[in-house]
Amino acid sequence: MSVATRRAGEPVIERGPWSVAVRSGPGDAEWDAFVGEVPGGHYAQLSAWARLRGTSGWRARRIVVSRRGEVVGGAQLLLRPLPVVGSLGYVPRGPLLAAGPGAPPPDLVVDALERVARGERVRHLAVQPPLGADELAGLLPVRGFRANPRIGGYTATVRIDLRRDPGELLARMRKSTRANVRRALDRGIEVREGDGADVDALYGILREASRRKGFSIPTLEYHRELWRHFAADGRAHVFVAEAGGVPVTAHLVLVAGGCAYAHVAAWDGSHRHLMPNEAVEWHVIRWAKARGCASYDLEGVDPASAGPAAAPGAPRAGDRFVSDYKLGWEREVTAVPPTYEFVPGRVARWGYEHVYPWLESNRLVKRLRAAAVPSVHGAGADPVQAAP
Repeated sequence: MSVATRRAGEPVIERGPWSVAVRSGPGDAEWDAFVGEVPGGHYAQLSAWARLRGTSGWRARRIVVSRRGEVVGGAQLLLRPLPVVGSLGYVPRGPLLAAGPGAPPPDLVVDALERVARGERVRHLAVQPPLGADELAGLLPVRGFRANPRIGGYTATVRIDLRRDPGELLARMRKSTRANVRRALDRGIEVREGDGADVDALYGILREASRRKGFSIPTLEYHRELWRHFAADGRAHVFVAEAGGVPVTAHLVLVAGGCAYAHVAAWDGSHRHLMPNEAVEWHVIRWAKARGCASYDLEGVDPASAGPAAAPGAPRAGDRFVSDYKLGWEREVTAVPPTYEFVPGRVARWGYEHVYPWLESNRLVKRLRAAAVPSVHGAGADPVQAAP
């Protein structure tokens, strides 16, 4: 691997037909277009997510692999400064690699990622590969990374294949869920796609759900910023279910990589007999299918409900009743790669692997670790909790 000329002020690495550029800045339309289409693309790899995380002290460096002028791979690395010693690094749902013969080898992207991490003095690097990145997930332990399902995002989810026809989607539901969908269609719940003005209504429902179920949520301003950053590129959509003109259930859906993600889902607890949750869920599923999405992701289930699909050692995640609701829509659980972590330096790595486990039960240490490697839901409502 050799360092070639600089392009637009950024370092470029060349290997065979591939060139690797390291970019920064709040927006990157070329990178976002790649993330929006590549299999496994996730909203946490979009520049909009980096801008949102920037409100809590993170900044982004993007490793972009091109072949003949076309983006074919890379990773968005989020960085958070540490006092004096360097920084923390996190790659949520990346690196991403194009499918087909033009795809770069995974080790090329990992090489570039490690080089950037060294340059940024990263003292703890966490990487959670995307769905389908089996070769990448197999490479990371060889490069000294260690799987740690206790940090990062969820390790099991419910993902509905929207390439099936509506009849088949209904047939794959649990019998009670299918019956509730049909009841919802008959009982007068109105579902509509909203706009930015409905984010406040979504937050009001979410706040009521948090009081009812006892989980914490971020601020209204956070949700407004989430909408502002993602809606600007057409990647955020809000759906509201109303009973008698009053909002009772709402979803905020993010779209990337051919998948619609139920990123925030909340119900205020009222009008259960009208099945508002099933009404809005079925509406979003049909909307995503009509839009051309290949899948709809309900964003995480509790490992205790996921069975063999859950990563060994994954902690409990949210409300098992919510997980049971999600499993009613699709009987198969999709395993999500766990987060892999790397601590550079032999002494630091030895201390992290042998001393740190003794400290993990300490509440302060847990809080510091959560801040170091946030879930992709770390600044938003955990969908495993926030739904019915």
